[in-house]
Amino acid sequence: MTNVKSCDDLNNLSWHDSKLRSFSFVRHDDTDDVVLNLELRGISEAELTAVRLTLKDAVYIKVEMDPVGKFTCTDDISSAGCQMESELRDELLRSQFKYNPTALDDCYLFDLYLIPPGGRLQVFAMNFTLDRE
Repeated sequence: MTNVKSCDDLNNLSWHDSKLRSFSFVRHDDTDDVVLNLELRGISEAELTAVRLTLKDAVYIKVEMDPVGKFTCTDDISSAGCQMESELRDELLRSQFKYNPTALDDCYLFDLYLIPPGGRLQVFAMNFTLDRE
């Protein structure tokens, strides 16, 4: 899926009622990627299309997830977004990274809300790819 190249492209995808099936970490030499296995609406004629969103060179992840709630709501996503500036970035720079103020430079915040009470997944990463599975 080479047409998704920017945060704006990612933000314009049909996130509502898409599905978060799983997520994992993939270790490289000195970085981690966060891999989200998704089923997205509106990618093709099919109702849902299996895709893999890889958040490259992840710096920080915050997960608030209720697995039973996620299951009850059939893994559905309420909304998702990608942005450079955020309240979470400011909060982390005041606390977690107060002695490393450049830790989140050039990072995007990928923010995924599940249908309540499913939870939320927030990842700061340097870049991303979106590929059909």
